[in-house]
Formats: sequence, structure tokens, C-alpha cells
Amino acid sequence: MELDIILVIAVGIMIVAGIILAMYLKRRHRQKLMAEQLPPEYLDILEKNVALYSLLPDKLKKELHGRIAIFLDEKDFEGCGDLELKFCSSFSCLIS
Repeated sequence: MELDIILVIAVGIMIVAGIILAMYLKRRHRQKLMAEQLPPEYLDILEKNVALYSLLPDKLKKELHGRIAIFLDEKDFEGCGDLELKFCSSFSCLIS
């Protein structure tokens, strides 16, 4: 009986530790993405297609770049049939 309680507690601790580790790794990965530079072609797209982009201060542009990188890393986009998928992730990052 006592062994069962210890086993349940140990399993509970392992589950909580796994959840904490997953959250830590996700946060670390996001911080790495926030620090990376967007490719120059992405910046060209932002400048040409997002009217608000040119009005942002450099600090907010850098944050937006990081949020775009995270968004594109975490989301999957798939066209259906012959549908060509065109999506402006910067707009989604601006409104989130």
C-alpha cells in the first residue's frame, strides 16, 4: 500500500517535471527565434506590402520580425488542391 502511494507520487513528479521541461524548451526556442534576423526577401515583402511597417520604430520592427519567425515556425500552411496559398503572417503578428 505504501509502495503504491510512493509510486503514484513519483509518477506525478515525473509528469510535472516533463511539463516544466517542455515549457522551458519551447520558451528557449522562441527566444532563439526572436533573436534571429529575417531573410532580406521577407523584409522586402514587409516594406512593400504592409503599410504600417514603415511607421514602426526600429525596436518594434525587431519585435515584429521575431514574432513573424515564431509564427512561421509554429504554424503549418497547406493549400488545398490547386489553391495557391498566399498569407501575410506579418499582419497576423501585428494584430496578435
